[in-house]
Amino acid sequence: MTRLLLAIITAAAGLLAAATGNGATAMVPAAINGAVTATSSPAIAAADLPQPPIADPLQLVTAYYQTLTAAVNSGDFSTVVAFFTPDAGIDSELVAGGASGTAGILAFFKKLPKMSGFSVEMSNVVEADPYVDADWRFRAAPGSMRGYLDGHDGFTIRDGL
Repeated sequence: MTRLLLAIITAAAGLLAAATGNGATAMVPAAINGAVTATSSPAIAAADLPQPPIADPLQLVTAYYQTLTAAVNSGDFSTVVAFFTPDAGIDSELVAGGASGTAGILAFFKKLPKMSGFSVEMSNVVEADPYVDADWRFRAAPGSMRGYLDGHDGFTIRDGL
């Protein structure tokens, strides 16, 4: 059965803000129990990463961040949309109305600049069926992004998960 991921993402908005200097901030919860830490390496090619369907929600979210990392480093976001349902949406303050549907989400991600040495560090990952919440920290090589950017994503996992 195809596993589908419906995500409300502030990560892309925060990344776009950090790269363009628009200064958006993302909400980070004060404390979440059951922390898990995972890091996505910028050296991994998108073709080498797991793609949906992935049965385990935590592995699905981890694979999403790994794929996002590879996409930002390469500038090719075509593999990222496989993680979204056709009716998924991104809620963003940077783009009026955000983005909806896989074509809209792909267009949203294509607005992100290519960055060298981009990485995502996940922490405080909590699963509460059907939701997965994750804090993240984005980093990139000097000249691509100044310092780091912290934020939070909330995912709704559907279709049998």
